[in-house]
Parts: sequence; structure tokens; C-alpha cells
Amino acid sequence: MRGEYISGVFLGFRDEPHLIVARKVVNEKTGKSFVIRATLDTAQFNSILSSIDLPGGGDAFIVDHAGVIQTPSKRHGSLLSKLALPIPAYSEKTSVNLAVGENGGRVYYWVCLCPRNAVYCFGHQGHGSVDEAA
Repeated sequence: MRGEYISGVFLGFRDEPHLIVARKVVNEKTGKSFVIRATLDTAQFNSILSSIDLPGGGDAFIVDHAGVIQTPSKRHGSLLSKLALPIPAYSEKTSVNLAVGENGGRVYYWVCLCPRNAVYCFGHQGHGSVDEAA
């Protein structure tokens, strides 16, 4: 939607991760427009994601459209690093994908895409070798 903005995560003034949310608002009485802007500390959001207990040592985190990790990941890299898993093309539905992990094991990962803000929610569960999956 035009008039809205959500930034990617960036390191703020004190090297803490933040993101910006902004929205254009029009005063119906005067017709004047202005922008409401907030800078959000991501600590609470990160805490929620890291507390999700996925079976098999799973991981839940968010990456942007370029594959840059936006929230801490237990297994796929540090904040603001590039994700090694491929990002699928846009789909209106959540998808489940299979990839080869660093140790040669299979990694199943789900992806939920949000096109308006180009945010990809990842989760994964890895078991066995890729040969076992065939």
C-alpha cells in the first residue's frame, strides 16, 4: 500500500538492532497530511521468535527479500548475515522446501512470504541424509 514503509533491520545508534515503521496520515478536516514514524527495538520480537520450540532442533527467524537475516537464528547465521538457503519465488501460500544442509543432511524449511513488506519467515527442521529422503 502506498503511504506505508517498513524498513529492514539495521543497527541503531548504540549498535542495537532496530527497524522503522512509518505511515502517511491525512487529516480529514484540514486535508493536510503528515507522517507517523516509529523506530522499534526488536528485542521483544526476537525473544518471541527464539522462544518458539520447534521439534527436531528447528529454528524460526525472519529474512528480507535479499536473504539477509533480520532476527537471530539458532542455526543459519548471525543477525544481518546472508542466509545460505535459497529463497523461493513469491507465492500466496506457505511453502515447504527441501535443501541440503552444511553437513550434507536434509533441511526442510517453510517459508511464509509477505510481499508488501518483502519479509520472509523461515523455519526449519533437519533430519538424516539427503539420500534417505530420495
